[in-house]
Amino acid sequence: MEPKFRLVLAACAGIAVLSAVSMVAIAEEKVSGSLKQQLVGTWLLVSAENITEDGVKSQPFGPNPQGVLMLDSGGRFVGLNRAGSLPKFMSDSRMSGTIIENQTIIRGSLASFGTYTVNETEKIISQHYDGSTFANWDGTDQKRSIRAISADEFTYTTNEFVPSYPGSGRKASSMVLTYKRAM
Repeated sequence: MEPKFRLVLAACAGIAVLSAVSMVAIAEEKVSGSLKQQLVGTWLLVSAENITEDGVKSQPFGPNPQGVLMLDSGGRFVGLNRAGSLPKFMSDSRMSGTIIENQTIIRGSLASFGTYTVNETEKIISQHYDGSTFANWDGTDQKRSIRAISADEFTYTTNEFVPSYPGSGRKASSMVLTYKRAM
């Protein structure tokens, strides 16, 4: 074997080892860093479950929800959740949907964006909503308790039961969301 070829082969092997070590270090940092460092990234929705104060469970985005939550290191977030199967509009124009099509889309999707902070001690994410497809959340602050977190999955829940509104027919409820890290 020629000396030049051995040198190139050794350099490639060294680069491969350094790359593997770097990947392990990055993975360990996501697991062992601060809670905020662990949360930074892009997450895909695995499940969404609503639980009423009397223990009744439902899946507001159905059995196969789709969604993404992006948390950046600067404290900004963007989230979009939707039912796994939403109907296509017969008119092929989102501006010309029927009442039923529009109701189905609104009930089966939710998007929001804003800023967030993390309370490391209490394991709470506080989100300030700059905007949401549910405009009642615009300008509001909400807290989420982190139930579990690993390098590739986390679960959080609304901190308290969201109160029902008089005459709404709804009971107070809490939402539990589980996400897996996008690869």
